[in-house]
Amino acid sequence: MATQKADVYEAIAAMIRDGVFAAGEPLRESSIAARIGVSRTPVREALRRLAAEGTVELHRNRGATLVELSPTDIEEIFILRKLIEPYASGLAADRATDDDLTRLDELVESMDAAIADHDLDLLAERNNAFHATILDAANVRLLRDALAVGTRTSLVQRTFRRYTPEQLTRSQQHHRDLATAIRAGNAPWAQATMTAHIEAAREVYAVSE
Repeated sequence: MATQKADVYEAIAAMIRDGVFAAGEPLRESSIAARIGVSRTPVREALRRLAAEGTVELHRNRGATLVELSPTDIEEIFILRKLIEPYASGLAADRATDDDLTRLDELVESMDAAIADHDLDLLAERNNAFHATILDAANVRLLRDALAVGTRTSLVQRTFRRYTPEQLTRSQQHHRDLATAIRAGNAPWAQATMTAHIEAAREVYAVSE
C-alpha cells in the first residue's frame, strides 16, 4: 500500500510538472484515478500531500486546484532553486552513475535538436528532465520533492518563450557545461555553473515581466 501511495503521488506530480493541468483547473479525483488506473483513495491522499507542499489548493466541497503562481511566488521559487540545485549538482558530480551520465548527454543532444527545430514545448520538457536527472543523480529524494512547484514544465515554458536567441544559446551552454562537470566529477564547477544558470533564468524572467 505504501508503494502504491508513493507511485500515485509521483504520477500526479509528474503530470503537474508536464503541464497536464492548468492553474486553477479542478483536479478531479475520479478522472485522475481513471487516468492512473487506481481507486480514488490514494489519489485523495496524494492531493493532500501536494496541498501540504503548496502545489495544489484544497477547497471544501470543490476538490483541489493547481495553485496559480504570483510574481512573488516565482521569485521565491528562483531563490529556492538557487539554494537547492547547485548543492544537488555538486552531489551529482560525486554520485552520478553511468546511466545518469548517459541520460544527461542524451538530454543535451535532444535539447540541441529542439532548439534547432524551434520547438519550445519539447525544449521545456527535455530541460525539465535534465534538471530532474541531476536531482535523481544527487540521490536525495527530498530535494526533488522540495522543487515540485519550481520544476513545473508550464513555468519553464513561460520562461523559455522570453529568451532571445543569444540567451537560449547561453542557457544550453550551461546545460552542456553541467553535463561535462558532472561527468568529470568536478563538484565546484557543477555548483558554479548551476548557480549561474538559475540566476540567468531569473534575470530573463524579471526583465520581461
